[in-house]
Amino acid sequence: MKAAPGNTAKASGIDIGNLASELFGLDVSVEPMSGEQDINFKLRDNSGCEFVLKLSHPSQDLELMRLQNKALHFLEAERTGPLHSLRLPRIIPSRRGRKIERIRAGECSYLVRLLTYLPGRPAALVRPHSPEMLFELGRILGSIDSRLSEMNCPASADREFLWDLRQGAGVIGKYLEYVKDPEKRSLVERIRKTCLPILAERKENLRSGLIHNDANDYNIMVSSSFPGDVRISGLIDFGDLAYSWIVSEPAIAAAYMMMGKTDPVGAASSLAAGYDSVYPLTDDELAVLFPLSCLRAAVSVCLSAYRSLEDPENKYLTISESPAWKLLEQAAGIHPRLAEYRIREACGREPCPLG
Repeated sequence: MKAAPGNTAKASGIDIGNLASELFGLDVSVEPMSGEQDINFKLRDNSGCEFVLKLSHPSQDLELMRLQNKALHFLEAERTGPLHSLRLPRIIPSRRGRKIERIRAGECSYLVRLLTYLPGRPAALVRPHSPEMLFELGRILGSIDSRLSEMNCPASADREFLWDLRQGAGVIGKYLEYVKDPEKRSLVERIRKTCLPILAERKENLRSGLIHNDANDYNIMVSSSFPGDVRISGLIDFGDLAYSWIVSEPAIAAAYMMMGKTDPVGAASSLAAGYDSVYPLTDDELAVLFPLSCLRAAVSVCLSAYRSLEDPENKYLTISESPAWKLLEQAAGIHPRLAEYRIREACGREPCPLG
């Protein structure tokens, strides 16, 4: 998320400052923030402590919101290895001890949550992304998914969801028509025709599990002690948490970390190597990682085209659109087999598997 100056500090007649006082006993200043679905506000109290207040439409699955809270608590409970110094949002209970409150405002109602605000800058706004930083990001995501594999996952997490890459082919098929530029539409078609046969051949062998599912470069927080020293400091936004292919996690992160790189496969390889070092990937998963990254970028541009028509004022919905198109242009010139071999080599495997 990022600041959205065009918004106001009220939502459907709700005074956010009063709401924070009534529900959480906070005296705060209020700054609007953007988001894909939730209405978000950054709060700051007199002591300098910062929070994120999230208003969610009640149509959102309450059990999934509880699962997000549970996952954050589960990860917080055991901070070992790469997770030792990683900052994650913490859920702040209301004065009544509730982690999710429900309020009414006129004819509307909202689900309300309060989380701690993570300091740092989004990785999207900081360069360079060194191979060491990308490797560490992979290690962190692998550690998170390995830890989440130990948590009881309710059936509600395995759902119809536009951002689940298992459903990526259908999403592109449904929303590609909203990409009006014929050349761009043709580019997505080329990516789809290249990637989908590889996925079709391997998908039955891909493992599934509970994953964060949205390690995009605006959800990855970084810090730096000096210029060029960029390190992962935190991960935010568990709103897309899903039961999906495990390899989707490094593939999604790689899609965003490849953007703006002269050697996108090199970036993907460093990230995959970090993930593999703590949560080993199978041969089938290594083979589909790059195609899945391309599929994520294709899904992103198709949904951006559709949602920009629905909500043209929400700039958050198209924030990654331009770099995603550039990545797709690069990816169209990269043979998936070559990408697979480089990723395998980075993970310590024989680059060209026999058979």
